[in-house]
Amino acid sequence: MTENKDSKSLLKKIDLGDMKILIIGVILLIIPVLFLLFSLSRTGKKDVATSARDRLGMSKAAFSFQRTASQHPAGKTGTSAKPSAKQLSPEKEWAQAAERISKAPAYIPPQIAALPPSERKYFEAEKHTGIRNANVLISQGRLDEARAICDEILRTENENEFLRFMASGNLCTIYDEKGDIAALRKEFLRYLDLLESLKIKGFEAKNIKAGYLSMNKMLLDFGKVRSDPIVRSHIGEVIRQNGAEGVATVDSVLDDTLGYLKNFPSSKH
Repeated sequence: MTENKDSKSLLKKIDLGDMKILIIGVILLIIPVLFLLFSLSRTGKKDVATSARDRLGMSKAAFSFQRTASQHPAGKTGTSAKPSAKQLSPEKEWAQAAERISKAPAYIPPQIAALPPSERKYFEAEKHTGIRNANVLISQGRLDEARAICDEILRTENENEFLRFMASGNLCTIYDEKGDIAALRKEFLRYLDLLESLKIKGFEAKNIKAGYLSMNKMLLDFGKVRSDPIVRSHIGEVIRQNGAEGVATVDSVLDDTLGYLKNFPSSKH
């Protein structure tokens, strides 16, 4: 009972004005806290939305199939791009490349000196600057320049028979390209003589020359060949065996053969 009386007496002593002040103070303390929490929550949502928009924008930029204007500073300043180098024609590029090759010194490996003389001479002839230049000039159709180089080699070279052989072969090609049959006949005989002088093992160049001279003789005696009854009978039999009666005759075959012989390099003009 005594305790209840004490509690009641204490409540009677509390002033209601003081209670109002206390409540107002508590409210004033809560308001900043609520404002702070509200601000934080709003900022967080804004950041999330902004971050999401940024990521979306980056994705669009990364996967856009539309070409956008360049942002390079040069485009802003108005400076024009450097003009590209003038493109050369294929013919001029080839001519320049051929000139560089012709001026490049031939490389002869040191171990070549240890090879047998014939193999060493062949390698040196193949890498000879004059032969290389002549080959390039022939491929370019500059036949007169190539012929001058080969003529000089044949006039001055006395030690390397392979070099003379290659120069003569180039001259045969040049005369054939130019259609100079008389010069081709003469050069081809020299070519066969040089081939025979090489004495390549297992290769009898003299047999080739004998066959060539036989064809030359056949050309001289072709009138007798054409009128020979045995030859004509044999050609007719070959035509029948191949079922070519409506396509070829004995005379047409002989005419074609004569044309081939005339185009073949001959020792006679």
